[in-house]
Amino acid sequence: MLISKYRTLKSKVDLPTYLGVTLDPELRFSKHIEQTTNKALGKLNILRKLCGTSWGSRPQTLKSTFCTVIRPVLEYATPIWTPASISVKRKLDSVQHRAAKIIIEQRVFDKWKHSTRLKRSSTLQLDSEFRKELNLDHSSLEFLQEPLIPKKKNPPKNTCFELELLQPCSKKEDPVTLRQKGLETIAILSQDNFAIAYTDGSSDRSLSNGGAGIILLLPDGNNYKHKINTGIIASNFTSELVAIREALLLYQQNPHVIDSTEGLVIFSDSKSAIEAIRNGETNISCDIITLLEQLHNKRKSYILQWIPAHVNIEGNECADSLAKEARDIEHKCTTITLDDANAVAKHRIMNHTFKKPLVTEFDCPRIITSTIARLRTEHLKGMKIHPDKTRSYVQCKHCPDLQLTPNHILECPTVATKLLKMGMVPLRDSLWELLYSPDAPRIAEAVIKTFDGI
Repeated sequence: MLISKYRTLKSKVDLPTYLGVTLDPELRFSKHIEQTTNKALGKLNILRKLCGTSWGSRPQTLKSTFCTVIRPVLEYATPIWTPASISVKRKLDSVQHRAAKIIIEQRVFDKWKHSTRLKRSSTLQLDSEFRKELNLDHSSLEFLQEPLIPKKKNPPKNTCFELELLQPCSKKEDPVTLRQKGLETIAILSQDNFAIAYTDGSSDRSLSNGGAGIILLLPDGNNYKHKINTGIIASNFTSELVAIREALLLYQQNPHVIDSTEGLVIFSDSKSAIEAIRNGETNISCDIITLLEQLHNKRKSYILQWIPAHVNIEGNECADSLAKEARDIEHKCTTITLDDANAVAKHRIMNHTFKKPLVTEFDCPRIITSTIARLRTEHLKGMKIHPDKTRSYVQCKHCPDLQLTPNHILECPTVATKLLKMGMVPLRDSLWELLYSPDAPRIAEAVIKTFDGI
């Protein structure tokens, strides 16, 4: 009795509103989110006015309209009502769900089947995909010659890691100013009886054929140039680390150089590589730290100094040229770091297996994008869903004995003829994959011409 009376009194209380946020006594924000939902639902009519089933603005325009007009309403005062319960916040999700259906004109969202989801998330399935993309057989694991758990090692205490120039600088500064500050830093660190090394690494976006270049300058005027291929698969980061390791080896393996100098200064344009050595994060970094400890035991000093790249500093440009030349060396390094192998496999797999272009990415008329959405979701005009969850479709006007099912649409001989005239070879097994490729608009166009819309 008391509870019902309390609820009745609470419902009659006027809830205060401050700066557009309605506060309830228990701070559940249910009333505020309800008001926000109703306000956003009213603004959805703007999207409905801009498009219909087969006409209207392009999906990208509708998406921009949603992000500009409706989304700010949903996200207003987010830091305040974030503690609200999930069930309350789901009301806002329903608005976004409706907006997405209006934008791409689809009534049912494409969902993975349970078997597909389990298969794709399987560790064995991913391992199989990795081997396929890297062309690695089971016997080829010898290429990954590093432990699965990276080593962790701290550099000697007297190691000097410098991630900034002696004068403060910013990336926004013009190259001439950066070059001048870089040369000043180099000049100051080169005054004592130290050997100077410039290192650089080179790779490409596909992480193939890495190279490292090193130039070692001695106080007596002699210099050594060295280049090495860092692997069939090697990132720019790995190549930078290998270049620093090779510079230390080059310095350490020459007794005359060690005896005639007080230490070594390495100039690298990679802050991430210097930080990785300082933190001992990778296996190559640990190898470098071991070399630094050996130099420390010989009472040699060493400095790892960052310098700006591509500002026409002679030593850095020379090392960069050597690194690019090293990528073409025939005797390639056969070892692959675990991080690089994972990165390449993930990049190749994600590009064609997991990444599927959204309907909003196609710059084509509304009727084309809505047809693509209907084909992907298998939700067509005239389709009926029965109580037992089975579906029935209208008859195909070109094949009277067959229903116009999603599978039949792509296999219909008339559609195949249209695709051939458009210059596409209608391979039966690949048509569903093409719905998620840049050729999807051409398939939709052929379907529209054949069936006058679906």
